Amino acid sequence: MTAPRVIMSRPNRRPIWCVTLIAVLVWIAPGRASGGQPTDPALAQAAKKGIEYLRATQYPDGTWDGPIEGDASLAGLHLLMMRYLRRVDPIVESELARYIRSTRNERGGWSLYPGAPSSLDPTVICYAALKASGASVDDPVIAGARAEIARLGGLACTSVLPRVQLALLGQIPLKAIPYVTPKFVSLPEWFHPNIYDLSLARLALVPLALLGKLKAVRPLPPERGVQELITSPIDWSLKPETPPEIEQLILQLDSRAKGFFHLPPRLVTWLNKMKDRLKTKVTWGALGAVSAVSRVIDRLFPDPAADRKAMEWIIARQERDGTVSGVFPATMLSLMALDNGADGKYAAQVEKGLAGVNAWLVHDPRGYYQQYMMARGLPTAYALQTLLEAGVPKDDPGVVAATNWLADHQAKVPGDWQRRVEGTVEPGGWYFGVAADQYPDVDCTVTVLQALIPVRHLCDAAFRKGINWVLAMEDRDGGWAAWDRNNRERLFMSSEAVMPGVSDLRDEDITARTLFVLGPLMGTSYDSDGRITRATRRGIEFLWRTQKPDGSWYGHWAVNYGYGTAQALQGFARAKVDLKAPRVRKAIDWLNSVQNPDGGWGESKESYRTGKFEPGPSDPALTSFVLQGLIAADGSSTPAVKRGLDYLVRTQEPDGTWEDRVWAGVVIPRIAYVKYYLVPTCSSVISILRNWGAYEETYLPITRASTRAREPGKRQLR
Repeated sequence: MTAPRVIMSRPNRRPIWCVTLIAVLVWIAPGRASGGQPTDPALAQAAKKGIEYLRATQYPDGTWDGPIEGDASLAGLHLLMMRYLRRVDPIVESELARYIRSTRNERGGWSLYPGAPSSLDPTVICYAALKASGASVDDPVIAGARAEIARLGGLACTSVLPRVQLALLGQIPLKAIPYVTPKFVSLPEWFHPNIYDLSLARLALVPLALLGKLKAVRPLPPERGVQELITSPIDWSLKPETPPEIEQLILQLDSRAKGFFHLPPRLVTWLNKMKDRLKTKVTWGALGAVSAVSRVIDRLFPDPAADRKAMEWIIARQERDGTVSGVFPATMLSLMALDNGADGKYAAQVEKGLAGVNAWLVHDPRGYYQQYMMARGLPTAYALQTLLEAGVPKDDPGVVAATNWLADHQAKVPGDWQRRVEGTVEPGGWYFGVAADQYPDVDCTVTVLQALIPVRHLCDAAFRKGINWVLAMEDRDGGWAAWDRNNRERLFMSSEAVMPGVSDLRDEDITARTLFVLGPLMGTSYDSDGRITRATRRGIEFLWRTQKPDGSWYGHWAVNYGYGTAQALQGFARAKVDLKAPRVRKAIDWLNSVQNPDGGWGESKESYRTGKFEPGPSDPALTSFVLQGLIAADGSSTPAVKRGLDYLVRTQEPDGTWEDRVWAGVVIPRIAYVKYYLVPTCSSVISILRNWGAYEETYLPITRASTRAREPGKRQLR
């Protein structure tokens, strides 16, 4: 604690017994004095600075901007897309190339996150992008990257996404990428598998089918290509070769499920690996057969109507801003397919989509980078929740503006999710950005609903629609996934083997966050039919089934077991689970046991490879997540919580923010990580506020400060 150290530093001013008594009283105090005021000035000042930052950075429309920075391959894909579409903006391309150059690692390659070793796919994409932008083959950056690509296995070891760009730009043969006939889109829903059985894979598969069928290759000029990377003939096959110097990616398609009855854990792990190896082999073999059959079908039975229907399928899924599903890779492939419409038929849709993804570009001192998805809804929900928990009045103009914006940006049109729910369900979800009405996700929806709970009287109709939509999206086993429900593997195959991250299985962390919202509503007027209570109980049972033997839970959307365990504990607390239960106590003890000596929590991303917690450097974002879980389940007066709060005070930036130092955000484990720019600040402030007590007490001297006059769309970092 900061306070005892300050007191003990002046022993000459009062008797030693008095100093000792005061120190003991401060140490055992629950974190606040009477009247709800903080006892620790350092914590109070840290929270106040964080709130002041949020107040100053709110846009006039009520929103906050929290960019999501991914690895440099996203900038490379944007650059290559513009080359393919022949719509190059020299300034944007130059800034994208500058960002790519600035992010290479010490070995000359590109990593999935800062400090990680080189990864083959990002390095190939960035190399190809720099060459396409005009870099010479003798450029030192290009020469170093070329050596790193050779060390990592070369082009034959790349996965689907870089291969698609290289094939369509004429650098490798089309046979190196999967081929599916566009007729697949027209299969009836009673036939399985159909397009809607493939979860998020459908968003890539449909444009990929069109690009393959049309043989839509647009070769780069030789001097801008990557032929120098092919130093010997390659016998191209769909399945990537195994890199010689790095471990083969053994996909754990759903290792979170227990399975195999009650066998010893090591045997279960071995059986799961064997199962996953077999699934990978079977899936690639099946995809090769589908590709061969599809080519024969399209050659013998050409059907322009099927191509047109596939184009219309994509257009029907364009959002208001022209993007598809609010995710960049799906939008990129869709725009490339639409640009091949006869006589420029879909040029307007392509231009609209390009305007959408260009609005996602962020400019910082390194250049331009492309976000994986635009985040406006999620940071706005986090910031609104933070202000309300800090005691900002519910009628404050900033609070009202944020509430109204969120209500106005609730999904109002049906999407593909409706094909998996039972009965007729009115749209009611939310999404990360500003226009993804057809692809709302449960995670963002429950985050928004949690923020709206104190101000639901301002948007009761939207709040009720959101709750009803979340209830309809519950998986039959009690958990929740992000975009879909009841996704399952079929015929002992999985699209994860080809496109990791597209199966959209239910997640422990999303399920726990759903309990944050549903738990407090049990038995209220929102639960008049008992649906909320029943769904909450099923969610609790799902979490009990997925708890690890050491007491932890897996975390998908942030790294990893520490975060997942903290989310589960908060979910149990909100759902009124007995927090003295042995299984809850085991989780609490486990979290305490993995605290770092500096008081923070951190975790290595290697935990996604090993399937168990791997220690890592402390991070404010991960520490704040853990603190919220511990405070909810075990109170705020424990030594671990006090050390964690002290760590947050020490790591606050001068402007009042906290930085996600380790890129704790996860899109696809082991494949794609992101850095959040606003969430760590909100989460850290909330952790400090929760330390002081009840939900709606006023802890800080909050003023009705006006927001900074900024225009939405000016995408610059703090």
